[in-house]
Formats: sequence, C-alpha cells, structure tokens
Amino acid sequence: MDTFNFLNMESSEEKELSLAEIVNRLKVATEGENNRQEIAQLKALFYRRQEALLTEMRQALTESGKEMANFVHTFEEEALLKEILAQYKAKRALELEQSELMHERAYGIKKDILEKLRQLIESSDSVDKTFPQVRQLQQEWKDAGQVAPNKYGELVKQYQMYMEQFYDFVKISNELRDYDFKKNLEVKTALCEAVEKLAKEANLNDAFQKLQQLHAEWRELGPVAPELRDGLWNRFKSASDIINKKHAEFYQGKKVREEENLEKKTVLCEAVAQIAYSEANTYKVWDEITAKVLELQEAWKQIGFAPKKANTQIYEKFRKACDDIFKAKSQFYKEVKEISASNLEKKRALCEKAEALKDSTEWKEATDKFIKLQQEWKTIGPVSKKVSDQIWTRFITACDAFFAAKEKAQSGRVAEQVENLQKKKLVLEKIAAYAENSFAGLKALIAEYNAIGFVPFKDKDGLYSEYKKVLNKQFDRLRVDEIERKLSLFTGFVENVSDKSVATLRKEKERLIRTYENLTSDITTRENNMGFINTDSKKANPLMAEMQKVLCRQKEEQEVLLKKIKLLEDNINNAQ
Repeated sequence: MDTFNFLNMESSEEKELSLAEIVNRLKVATEGENNRQEIAQLKALFYRRQEALLTEMRQALTESGKEMANFVHTFEEEALLKEILAQYKAKRALELEQSELMHERAYGIKKDILEKLRQLIESSDSVDKTFPQVRQLQQEWKDAGQVAPNKYGELVKQYQMYMEQFYDFVKISNELRDYDFKKNLEVKTALCEAVEKLAKEANLNDAFQKLQQLHAEWRELGPVAPELRDGLWNRFKSASDIINKKHAEFYQGKKVREEENLEKKTVLCEAVAQIAYSEANTYKVWDEITAKVLELQEAWKQIGFAPKKANTQIYEKFRKACDDIFKAKSQFYKEVKEISASNLEKKRALCEKAEALKDSTEWKEATDKFIKLQQEWKTIGPVSKKVSDQIWTRFITACDAFFAAKEKAQSGRVAEQVENLQKKKLVLEKIAAYAENSFAGLKALIAEYNAIGFVPFKDKDGLYSEYKKVLNKQFDRLRVDEIERKLSLFTGFVENVSDKSVATLRKEKERLIRTYENLTSDITTRENNMGFINTDSKKANPLMAEMQKVLCRQKEEQEVLLKKIKLLEDNINNAQ
C-alpha cells in the first residue's frame, strides 16, 4: 500500500483489518524504503483497533453483569508490533548515522570540486585542456552523492554559477560549447516531459516525491544556450507548479477535513456527556442508554482522523465518557445481581414453608397461611431470569397441591349438581326463547343462569357449549358489542369451573395476567413507534391509520383482560 492510498483509507476498511493484518502490513512497510509516514499511520491504526476491541470486551462484561474493575487483557499482536518497531528504530538509527557520514563525505568532495572549477575558470589554459577537465569534474560531482539538505542549496547554487561562468566567459570553441549545450538541452527537455507527465498522475504524494528527484537532477545539469534558458526553465517550472499546487491543495483539504472531523467528534463527546445515566435503575433504561452509546460509538467509527495534535486527546475524552457510563452500568448489574440473589433466598424460604404446609388437612387455617405466603411472595422483588420460572413453578406446585386436595375433600354434592343441571337447562330455554329487544333483560337471564351452582362434571362441557351457542344467537340479534360478549361468555366459563376449583381459577388468572403484561408492552412499543412516523407524509397516513386501528383493538382487549382478572379474583376470594 503506498502512503497516499493509506492516508485516504476509509474507516470501513480500517474496521475490517484485524490486528494481525495490521502487523503484517507494518512489517512489510518497515522492510521498504521511505515509509515513515505509512508506518506511523499503521501504528496509530493498530492501537485504535485494539482499543475498539477492548471496548467491545468491556461492554460484553458489563452486559453479562460481570465485574469490570480489574479487567485486563493483552493482545499477543502488540508484543510483535513492539518488536517490529524496535527493530525498525534500530535500523533507522543506523541508516541515519550512515547517511550523515555519506553526506559529510559528499560535502567535502563537492567543496573540492567547486575549488577546482574556480581555478580552471580563472586559469589561462587553453580550451582543449580545460574542457575535458570540467567534464571530468561534472561527472565527479554526480558520483559524489547527496549532501545534507541544509547545506545543499548554497552548494548547488555555487556550482551552477561556476558552470555558467565557464560556458559564458571562458574562451572555448563554439563547437564544444554547442555540443554541451545540446546534450544538456536534450536531458532538460526530457525532464520537462517527465514533470508534465507527473502532473497527470492521480497519486499526488508519489508525484510530489518524484518531482523532488527531478528537481535535484535539473540542478545538477549544466546550462543550455542562453536564448533557451528562460523558456526551458519556465516550462519545467510551470509543470512543477501544477504538481505543487495539487499537493498543497490536497494537504490543505486534508487539514480542513481533519478540522471538520474534530468538530464532529467534539459534538459526539458532548452527546455522550449529556446522557443522563446516574439515576438509571431499570434494565429497560440501561438498555436504552447502551443503545444510544453504541449508536454514538458507531458514528465515531465513521469519522476520519482529527488533526494529529488533537486526535489522541479527543479520542481519550470520548473513550472516558463511554467508559464512565459502562462502569456505572456494570455497578448497576452488580447491585441487581446481589439483590436478585437475596430475593431468591427469600423465595426459597417461602417454597419450603409452602411445601411443609401442602399436606395439611386443617383447611381453614392452612388456607389463611397459604394466602399470606402468596401475599408475601408478591412483595419480594424479581430474581434472575434463568431461575425465575423454576422457583415460581416450585412455589405454585405446592400451593396447587394443597388447594386441589382441599377441593377434592369438599366435593360431595352430586344430588345438588344434578338439580342444578335441570335448573340451568330451564333457564337456557328461557334465554333461547327470549324475544325482547332489551339487553338488560337478557343480562338478567344470564345472571340467573350463572347464579345456579355447579353441574355434574360429565355434563359440564356439553351444557357450556349449548350455553355459548344460544347466547351468541341472542348477541347477534341484539347486536351486542364484542367486549360485552366476551365478558358474558367468560363469566359463564368461570361459573362452570368444577366446584369453583381455586387452583384452576388461579392458573387462569396467572395466564391472563401474563397476557395482559405482554399486551401492555406491545401497546407501549406500538405507541412509541407511532411517534416516529412523519404524519405530514402522504405515505404515512394509511400506515398511521392502520396502526391506530390495531392499537384500538389492543386497548379493547386490554380492558376485557382487566375485567376478566377482576372477575377471577372475586370468585377466588368467594371460594375460599
């Protein structure tokens, strides 16, 4: 990967790179030449990616309710990264030392060459003698190598001056001078063409680096014919200016983008800081807070680098704000876990009491005790989800066993039930024959029917089926609304429960409560979703109307459920 492409690598690609892949790229970069910028970027990317992985681990620990205070994790790739960077640093130090020695050596050689050029220019020797010597010194100048940048400018300026003096003022033959001018013109024209070609390259950073090399070559060349010098230089300079302008604009644009990124990241820091989490005390609230933080973190990942001087600082600020929230969440989960454990112990104690009481035949006394145990159960808070059903099943099984035994002991009224069967059949005939248009009259017959006691078990289902059939016909005739129908039929169902079986009624009540809670949750969710719909949109109106219709049906069902639960509670209390 070249430096320019790396600098412009999208955040999405960064996200896809694993730590091992980043280390591999870094190793390749350290083995190449002139890759310092790429190496620095890869190092920064590694630690940014590593921190993202650590953040994910912290979040996972927090959500699982585990302690995060002493969390420490080391990636083996970091040790390899440090080893590669240490080797690169040592290699770089050696290269710099050798480079400085070579620069000093080249500087000394070129100073000697300049002195020799000066002497040749000032000498009175013939052109035939001095010209080959100057050409030899030109070659030695090229072979001497590079000098330190801070010494190069003055040195090459003096060299160019001597060369021009030699060609302009030394009395040499036109033939030799023109030949040298021609060769220099060919090379400098080729350099102009090379720069003009570079100006069309998409890789600005690569083009800029190559341009510096071409300028160094230009400075090392001798002059061309005086009348061509300005035109040739202007051609070379114009093409160079295009590259320099593009390069400057790219880095200026990069600077502007980084400043914009800093502003965006500052906004995200403020958004995290504004999240009110200190009073959060429910799973639902913490889930909402977590979702918001994760949303902000995802937005952060989509933003590129901020300016180098501020990049680390703004990241640390954002990370600390997120970590503070997740630490508070971890503490909440820890406290909830402790409370849940305490609640579990309390519920286990109630289970033991219920199990010890379930075989009692002191019906009145034991019933009162079971009622108290059930009331106490309601005052205890929730336990862990994974044991919630288990502990509840244990408790309700003991309760049901007692009440089932109580019902069995108290069921011996067969004759009364046979008589009740005949009474209900007579009332059912009245309901079937009812021809008035008053619903109140029908309700009176329904009440009369429900007031009659239980019927034999074997006749119960058949009678209830006929009861529903007759009632539905009357409901259709009188156009009774759906809520009233459901309640009337449910009343019949409750009254039809054999011996007012408290266990059966209790199970039905618990089932309806769970149904009511689920329905309430669905209603809340639907109302929240409706709040996000743009009611000004034409497309939203049909959707809103449909959702409103569903919501109305759900609220009607919610009302029916509440009335059914109340009816069950009344019957349970009367049966005890």
